[in-house]
Amino acid sequence: MTAKGEDRGRVEVIYPIAGTFLAVIVLTFIGMLNGPLLGTYNDLDGFSVA
Repeated sequence: MTAKGEDRGRVEVIYPIAGTFLAVIVLTFIGMLNGPLLGTYNDLDGFSVA
């Protein structure tokens, strides 16, 4: 669905949605670095990312 009659010449950022995606990205990187940096990984270190 598209908004009708809007100007496509300028960029419009929807900050609440962008903030949600940024939070997910940051939390994913923290989860990926959790094991190696803190030494909290074990034999199931793939689950520490999730």
